[in-house]
Amino acid sequence: MTAARRVDLVALQPGLPATCKAYLARERALCEQAIADGEGGIAVARRLAAAYDGLLSTLWAAAQAALGAGPGPGRARKAGRTTLVAVGGYARRRMGLRSDVDLLFLCERRSDDAADAIAEAILYPLWDLGVQVGHVVRTPEECVELARSDLKTATALLEGRRVAGDETLAAVLGDDALRSVFSADLETFLDRLRADATARHARFGGSLYLLEPDVKNGRGGLRDLDAALWAAKAAYRVGGMEDLVRIGMLSNREWDEVRAADDFLWRVRHCLHRRAGRCADRLGFEDQEEIARLMGYVDGVDLGVEQFMKCYYGHARLVAARSDALIERCTPEHHRRSSHTLKHVGEGLKLFDGRITVTDPRLVESDPAVMLRALRIAAFRDVPLYSYMRDLVTRELGGGRAAELLRASSEAARDLRLLVSRFAARTAGPPILEEAHDLGLVCAMIPEFSDVTGRVQHDVYHVYTVDVHSLHAVERLHALERGELASDFPHVSRVAGEVAGREVLAMAVLLHDVGKGRGPDHSALGAEMAHGVCLRLGMPGDDADRVSWLVREHLAMYRYAMQRDVSDPSLVEDFAGLVGTTERLRDLYVLTFADLSTTGPTVMTDWKATMLAELYERTAQLLEGRAADRAEADVARRSVLSLCPPSTFAAEFVDSLPDRYFLVHSPDAVLRHMDACRARGAKPVHVVSSDRPAELSAELVVVCDDRPGILARIACALTANRIDVLSAQIHSRSNGEVVDSFLVRGLAGRKATDPALVARVEKDLGELLSDRVTPEALLAERRPPPVLREKTVPRVRTKVEVDNRVSPTHTVIDVYTRDRVGVLYTIAQALAGAGLSIDVSRLASEGVRVADSFYVTEVGGGKVEDPERLQVIRSAVEDALGRLHAGTNGG
Repeated sequence: MTAARRVDLVALQPGLPATCKAYLARERALCEQAIADGEGGIAVARRLAAAYDGLLSTLWAAAQAALGAGPGPGRARKAGRTTLVAVGGYARRRMGLRSDVDLLFLCERRSDDAADAIAEAILYPLWDLGVQVGHVVRTPEECVELARSDLKTATALLEGRRVAGDETLAAVLGDDALRSVFSADLETFLDRLRADATARHARFGGSLYLLEPDVKNGRGGLRDLDAALWAAKAAYRVGGMEDLVRIGMLSNREWDEVRAADDFLWRVRHCLHRRAGRCADRLGFEDQEEIARLMGYVDGVDLGVEQFMKCYYGHARLVAARSDALIERCTPEHHRRSSHTLKHVGEGLKLFDGRITVTDPRLVESDPAVMLRALRIAAFRDVPLYSYMRDLVTRELGGGRAAELLRASSEAARDLRLLVSRFAARTAGPPILEEAHDLGLVCAMIPEFSDVTGRVQHDVYHVYTVDVHSLHAVERLHALERGELASDFPHVSRVAGEVAGREVLAMAVLLHDVGKGRGPDHSALGAEMAHGVCLRLGMPGDDADRVSWLVREHLAMYRYAMQRDVSDPSLVEDFAGLVGTTERLRDLYVLTFADLSTTGPTVMTDWKATMLAELYERTAQLLEGRAADRAEADVARRSVLSLCPPSTFAAEFVDSLPDRYFLVHSPDAVLRHMDACRARGAKPVHVVSSDRPAELSAELVVVCDDRPGILARIACALTANRIDVLSAQIHSRSNGEVVDSFLVRGLAGRKATDPALVARVEKDLGELLSDRVTPEALLAERRPPPVLREKTVPRVRTKVEVDNRVSPTHTVIDVYTRDRVGVLYTIAQALAGAGLSIDVSRLASEGVRVADSFYVTEVGGGKVEDPERLQVIRSAVEDALGRLHAGTNGG
């Protein structure tokens, strides 16, 4: 064998690197400008591919000439059958600004070293230009053999595009691949595509509605469209997606929708590459606002970024649906009919191979109600909908008067109500209401739901779009009704089992956010909309009124429970006056749980569930005329004493704490706090912690002498030690000792129960209370290094509100601001500096936002009622938080 030929293009053509660098920089700059000017995403992708075609053709010609493989005798014959083939996105002419370039160097014989030499000659200049290149050198036979077992190779053969070199060799490869790989076993190839998509989606988060989706690989991303095109190429030998219209696999409307989605997603991907300066496909929070502005979205009733993400999810949802449908349409007919089981079930429907479909496809046009009828029967028989039936529904709803005719059908209205309220678990597919929404039937029947479909709130608290959250909330309601959550949430599960009107409650849960995006008070507007929807769906007027009231007040119980002192009798009286009846209380409680627990995977904590249950029980007692506060607290005191050995200390401990303490802490927690007070002894301060694994957090208990500004000092010690406070319960004993309980989590990978960390908190707090160190000095000393600073999150506007109505003895100050370490200290210090005493603090974390409430009095007692003084307090808190968020507050 002769030695492998090597060639150095730079040595032969010294000016080539500079020429190529200038060329690529110019083309990229033109594309970046095109993106900034709003040019279509596909057009820019094609322009980039053309630029690389020019670059690679030049390098190929130079390499061929240098190797003597160009015109001339001898070597020309030996190296003539070599081809440069574009694969991947480059082959499809879909290139991002910083996309990798995938190349196949195709050679006629493996013994011929020309392809290796040409590859080396071309790759080095590309690497010097900073281009990320994926490449292989193979013969056609090697490609076909590998394609039988490797999906990536198989798809590369479907779309390979000759860039330079021998034309015949590339054509032979394409013909061999179609004959040997795809025609021979199309079903296996399609199954591999589906399996690959499932695995890919799982790797990139599973859900289409991720807060920070992957534009390329996620569900509804560009790769899903690629997979659909691969299926079509394998099955129908088409050149591109547009050819599917010609052969009847896509309607003109479907093609327009797919093309628009493809173009939108490519624009987003270009913007991501432009912003990152590299190949980056995850649409992070730090990217979303800037890309929204770049793509022309401006703030209006909705933030520009929320409008942008709504469009993103809308396009991604369409891509996911169309891709699945296209792959199904490519499935060979004999495979679809491989099972011959057939059973008519009446009403124009049949079970075909165990799946529901119509007896005659024309029924969806002549009798549109059959679409919801099919879902009803699928739900009650617990069988899936046949893919052909799904296709019929989506096509029928995409045009004509199908939706209008559906809304005019009393049968369709009845069936939708049945689907909403049906709580039996489904094993044959997704929850039935979610499937109805995926098919477009929910929006067809409830057009008002279209406005919240794909609507996103730009925070990390609301994990799902409004429509998906609402559907998940309905399913959570049904899980409660089935008793599936009884072990984790026994109280609300028991109450859910007592609900009288299941249809009313389920409809209220579905529609509770229907007014979002239409104005500042989405609850009031949503209540009006929900009332109209219920009447249109044939519900009695009284039931429509109940749904409307629940939608109007769906946030009330959360606010009362999380931001107010549930042990305050006046608060309970106020809430009881709002709900009016036990039936409404029961409905609102279950709705609140279903709503809150599906806002995000970690939102519903044990503490929040306890607060909701406490408010429910105390309000129910009042509405039913049962014994309340004092008796309940006394029962709790006796329960605690029964759990510990008789002692004077225990008796004094339970007598020294107010009723409110026993209404918000379990007997086990009281015993832990009692042990902490006993262990303190003569120490100035004692700190203990215990794990709360169910909430991925810990309880930190601080026992020390009471003094003005004590909460600020405690919060300072926690902030200095990078401990994040999720909630706080502040209690003063009659002997002047405080027993404060904090739900906390450690940051920077450190557990809040770490004994060394707890000991340092105790030491720091002791020094703060003895004035050996000031809060400012401690925070400055412990200021975290830049690598530990918070990541970019959505903007949160700070707002401070005062409520002098809710409590007869205290002024309540509500603070809404961005969540970060140091917030509690900053607020508490500002309030202490304003001469206020904090008696109760309620902290509610809502993703990147906190809603903290403080029951305060003047130091000498009494509410703060002077308007000018209240404004001074507001300004003090706002200014302090402004400094914190600007990084000048030491936190």
